[in-house]
Amino acid sequence: MKHTLPKSGASHTLSSLLRITSIALALGAMNCAANAQYVTIDPPKAVYGSAATGSTDSSDIVGWFTNVNYVYIGYVDVNGNFTTLVDPSAGTSSGEGTVAMSMSNGTVAGYYVNGNPASLSSLNGFTYNGTSYTTINDPAGYSTIVSGISGANIVGEYRPFGESSPSNGFIYDGNHYITLDDPLGVNGTYLTGISGQIIVGSYLDSGFVYHGFMFNMATDHWTTLDDPAAPDPTPYRGTNTGGIDGNLIDGAYSNASTAGAFVYNIKTNSWISFRDPSDGDAPGYSTDATGFAGGMAVGEYIDKYGVSHGFAVSTPEPSTLATAIGFGITAIFALRKRRSTTPR
Repeated sequence: MKHTLPKSGASHTLSSLLRITSIALALGAMNCAANAQYVTIDPPKAVYGSAATGSTDSSDIVGWFTNVNYVYIGYVDVNGNFTTLVDPSAGTSSGEGTVAMSMSNGTVAGYYVNGNPASLSSLNGFTYNGTSYTTINDPAGYSTIVSGISGANIVGEYRPFGESSPSNGFIYDGNHYITLDDPLGVNGTYLTGISGQIIVGSYLDSGFVYHGFMFNMATDHWTTLDDPAAPDPTPYRGTNTGGIDGNLIDGAYSNASTAGAFVYNIKTNSWISFRDPSDGDAPGYSTDATGFAGGMAVGEYIDKYGVSHGFAVSTPEPSTLATAIGFGITAIFALRKRRSTTPR
């Protein structure tokens, strides 16, 4: 996934909503996200947008929000109680700040912005163990973003030469940085999550189309993941992975005509597409799943006003074609009950 600074907007809302989503035929298969319970996650001090990014081994949720000064603040959400995270090395001007991306065994990982937000050189990785912050910068990198953590292993991306150089993935075990690039990612590799021996991420191919992947460190095997809900993607669209939890991988898909979030089941090789019912339902106003927490997929949606919000949703389960058709009429009525959000 190509990382940019988080989107911003204005709102503070907490809500939950029942939604039944049916997905049209894609490559001869139909999936259904039924009875999914969506919860909006906006920290109390969020003024210009927020996002949930996930946690690898607990029900606690990490993420970020922007305050009244447009500064990014990380957070940990424990049963609705928010603790803010501010790396002391992060800048405090508009567009700077701290972005929490993942957590494992109580250690939060992410990146901070210190300097001109328009320059990638302002991006630096970090970990926070509950007491102190440690900067994580790949020594080969012009900039570093940390996206995932599992035990002692940290994954992310770095730019080796400057603003226009393709991204390289990396894994850091606390002692050594190892570059890890998908063989097909000639225009960039982005590592976004890790669980045990499995790393997930995205790569940009020779035609500048995004593809998801998973990499098994034990077998040194790469597997490309392309969501069938977005066939024939145009440049800078395609499949971008978010996080991994056991046999489940989530992320986002897009092509010229559609976009949304997905959960992919490794064991059953099945895809579920979904969108938060409060997203803007228009190009650029969609849903992006970025990780998992306590068996729920978490991420960010953009509402019809262009405001970003964090969300959590019960992990959708695959459904047969017959079941999907059986829920069809119910889905129509459920979609009519979408929540209306007014900016504050």
